[in-house]
Amino acid sequence: SNGGWSQRDHDTFLRLWTHEFGPAATSAVALSKIDADDMRQHVHDLSMRAELSIPDLTFVEIKEHANWYVRYVGRLERKREIVEQWRRLRARAQAQRNAEADAQSQRGHDEGMGVR
Repeated sequence: SNGGWSQRDHDTFLRLWTHEFGPAATSAVALSKIDADDMRQHVHDLSMRAELSIPDLTFVEIKEHANWYVRYVGRLERKREIVEQWRRLRARAQAQRNAEADAQSQRGHDEGMGVR
């Protein structure tokens, strides 16, 4: 997703973002560790640089895009967590079904063998 920006402008923004925050700053965990005042300063600095690199967008538009990007990264992280939780639950349910099927099969085998 590019937040409604052209792919070229968003790619430029991402390059500047990575330069400002570092490569790990595409993670909600990494972003959450940045103090609010530091984040505001980083976004301001990023917006100033981006205004020069993306001249058809205003400082305010760039700042809004940076805020959107922080929310977007957070939503992606939450989505990953939800999918991982779903996978764990699905695996647990499958293991339980397998165990029940094995137990049922063993009971059937034991009954066929006359074992009580």
